[in-house]
Amino acid sequence: MKVLWLTFIPSPYRLRFFEELGKKCELTVLFERENSKNRKSHWNNFDFIGYKGIILKGITIGGFDKFCPNVQAFLNSSYDVIVISNPTSPTGIFAAAILQGKRIPYIVESDGAFPTNKKGIKLAIKRFVMSHANLCLSTAKLHDEYYIECGVKREKIRRYPFTSIGDEDIENAKKITEKDKAYYKNRIGITEKSMILSVGRFSYDKGYGKGFDILIQIADQIRHQDVGIYIVGDEPTEEFKKIKEVNKLDKIHYIGFKDKIELAEYYAAADIFILLTRGDVWGLVINEAMMFGLPIISSDKCIAGLEMINDAENGFIVSLNNNAEIIEKINELLFNQDIYDRIAKNNIRKAAEYTFERMVEIHINLLGEMVKS
Repeated sequence: MKVLWLTFIPSPYRLRFFEELGKKCELTVLFERENSKNRKSHWNNFDFIGYKGIILKGITIGGFDKFCPNVQAFLNSSYDVIVISNPTSPTGIFAAAILQGKRIPYIVESDGAFPTNKKGIKLAIKRFVMSHANLCLSTAKLHDEYYIECGVKREKIRRYPFTSIGDEDIENAKKITEKDKAYYKNRIGITEKSMILSVGRFSYDKGYGKGFDILIQIADQIRHQDVGIYIVGDEPTEEFKKIKEVNKLDKIHYIGFKDKIELAEYYAAADIFILLTRGDVWGLVINEAMMFGLPIISSDKCIAGLEMINDAENGFIVSLNNNAEIIEKINELLFNQDIYDRIAKNNIRKAAEYTFERMVEIHINLLGEMVKS
């Protein structure tokens, strides 16, 4: 099966997916650009393994979007399947228009999305691209509703598991967690008895996007006094540094960037993972934390949380405007060992349903469905 795939940038998790997918089909991937200004430099170190990867040339629009007119050279019927996973970018919209004009079928896929209930030109453009797709691949229930808002018929929507982990990662996590949490707390210098972990970038809406301000608000209200809140990501803004210093928030720790191996030790040391994002169309750190058996507290603005968490079975969904509820769930996890142990086992099983191998298996079936239709 010969597959052409259009996407934004060579993000690490997408590159791993394409590498696995390339084992099952003859794959060509077109990238709009080779990097993103708001990502760490390690995103720029990549290879295309097991498939043909091409960085398109084009014109930058609005500081981020890129219009690559040379994409049209690749849009022909020599491919069995064409996938557009940049359906809202100028390049993706242009590609959809070319394919519609040539009467060539295509699939639309994205990592996730929230329905907006908005109207206007943006919705009209999305409808133009998505309603004409033969299939639309979705990560979650809310993503389904987004497609329907964009004019897609429900019978054209298919689900796939979105992830940043593979079977090998799960096996490595099992080996890491054979040692107890005290070992890793000591190894990475955690001084408190209990550790709450959050992972995200301060560069996402200056720290407010990931809800770090809420973590700071509740730090001193957690009943367990010997608990630290550790935020791993990029450099905190000057505002958040000052808040910590002025208020003498000894429970709050800004860790900065950690690579995959270093971050694994923080997951292994942590007792609870919390993500109070104000808006994530997925939230891959949920998958990663579950792999280590961590109980999850997620905001109701995170699609991964909403899709993967069944209340009290593997964590809790909380409202961002209810600090009391967040504190209550933290205390429940810190003081109820039975609930904690049950959630840990459930989350390891849940993570295993969301691997690259599973993601590729489902994609191959869906791409095959397209070829047969």
